Amino acid sequence: MRLRRPEYTGENRCLPCTVVNLVLVGIAALAVARRSRPVGLAVGAVGAGLVWTRGYVVPSTPRFAPRLVSLLPVDPFRHGDETGSLGDLDGVDGEAVLAGLSREGIVGFAEDRVTLDPTFEERWGREMGALRRLSDRALADELGEGLDGVSEVEVLSVAGHTRFALGEDGTPGTFLSRPVAIAELGALRTLHRSAPTLDPGVRTAATRPLRGFLERCPACESPLEEREVRGCCGGRDPRDLPAAEVVCPDCDRRLFTLDE
Repeated sequence: MRLRRPEYTGENRCLPCTVVNLVLVGIAALAVARRSRPVGLAVGAVGAGLVWTRGYVVPSTPRFAPRLVSLLPVDPFRHGDETGSLGDLDGVDGEAVLAGLSREGIVGFAEDRVTLDPTFEERWGREMGALRRLSDRALADELGEGLDGVSEVEVLSVAGHTRFALGEDGTPGTFLSRPVAIAELGALRTLHRSAPTLDPGVRTAATRPLRGFLERCPACESPLEEREVRGCCGGRDPRDLPAAEVVCPDCDRRLFTLDE
């Protein structure tokens, strides 16, 4: 048996596998320590050493660790989630959204790409600029005034990042990060002015796919980066992760996900 496994350590280390194994090693060490503290300490030290040099110590870890981690309410091993979307408020399918945007001239088609109308893009940029200058509370008020079916917007702090909880009758239903809130509310306002005849449900649902055209972070204006999503131990894992994600390296927020 090889002691070192570089394919599972260093840059290839899978954090879910590592954490799961360290937790299991800790449980085993505590159980043994009840009978013999020195032996328990030895079990913990040897187990931690194996996890460090091999990536994991429990056989078949790459098969079960990602599934186990996926049951958690949050995933601590990826960039901050782009959270929800204003599009969650309306159940309009993607084909209807694309058809509506195309009919209004908001998007076009060039060979195998979907393009965004430059005039719309400029107006959207100005809307995001105005929203960017607002405080969190003021932005929450703007969200509450601009959305049908939302009675209140609560400002939360999650792991040092702002989230807006959009709810009705005291029950939050949709959570937005600050970059997503700026991008989508700006898009919604721009659509309202640029395409007033567009179905309101389509306008709201379009806010999510329009995020895919962003090149700079709506919250800080830093250039966005596209990064490959690595799954378990350097490969894709059973959680059906997207092929890539568009993130703001400064805000540490994910703005969009790209499928294969």
